[in-house]
Amino acid sequence: MEQVLEKTDILIDASRRSNPSQIVIPNKSIGKLPEHSVILDLSADPYNDKIQPIQQKGIEGIPTGTLDNYVIHPEDKLYDTIPEIVSTENRRLVVSCNAWPGVDPIECMEIYGEQIYDFLIVLMEKEINELSLESKNLYERSLVRASL
Repeated sequence: MEQVLEKTDILIDASRRSNPSQIVIPNKSIGKLPEHSVILDLSADPYNDKIQPIQQKGIEGIPTGTLDNYVIHPEDKLYDTIPEIVSTENRRLVVSCNAWPGVDPIECMEIYGEQIYDFLIVLMEKEINELSLESKNLYERSLVRASL
């Protein structure tokens, strides 16, 4: 992994981990990234040190940005918000936001509208108790499975 990281300009975390206490890239490996590298945190998982084991981000030691601060430089004060138990020794420029749709809300709402449209049609045509897993409509079947 470290040999790959040494040649990496952009490291993207879009992971969805079944165990959020397990990290994907340890902080010591971030030190292998070139200084000019950028880490893009699409998953924007939060840290939670109120539980044991602690909930971590996929890439250890990077902060989670906000709508007000989603470009995070290595000396940014957001690093101070990371629990002390998490190593932040190795830092790179991080792009992260805990509310990505808020960065481009109109475009995101258009996409979300397109994605939810077919589900809304089903809900407008049938009562909830009429929905069936045996339906030929995949959106109807999805709604039933989602409500189990």
